[in-house]
Amino acid sequence: MALVLMAGALVWALSEVLELLQGGFTPLNSGVSAVAFVLIGIGVWALWRERAQNRLGQAGIAMLSIGMVLFALVAVQVMSSGITSDAEIADTPIFLLSGGLVSIGALLLGWWLVAASPFPKWIGAILVAATLFTLAVAFVPAIVALQPVSNLVLAAVLGRLGWQLRSS
Repeated sequence: MALVLMAGALVWALSEVLELLQGGFTPLNSGVSAVAFVLIGIGVWALWRERAQNRLGQAGIAMLSIGMVLFALVAVQVMSSGITSDAEIADTPIFLLSGGLVSIGALLLGWWLVAASPFPKWIGAILVAATLFTLAVAFVPAIVALQPVSNLVLAAVLGRLGWQLRSS
């Protein structure tokens, strides 16, 4: 499962680079994103089986996993509809639900990683900071162009968490 999380993080980073290079959503980067989100949604469960023994960590894992799988559905919707920007998808119910679950799940997981996990605390701190920045982007239009960078940081920290799981 740790390898699945690492693969998902790598594929997510690839999709963000594609989005940056292509200037927005395309069927290609949306398809790559869908694969990444499913892999992360599955891979994050490695934490449950191996480490998460408290309710905070478990809630974060479950919410992040469900939210990521729902984000895969958003990516498929983008692929099939020709949507090219965040603004066109951001108000849809599935985007709001998946975004809420991923955000709350990542914050809970990050907090658990900082407060009570056997993993390096910096992983949780970066997860919390990147999630808060991603939420800020949603409310501050002047920094919306930084969303892919924030997503790259989130992908990197999830990949590092997978690496940490694999080597422990």
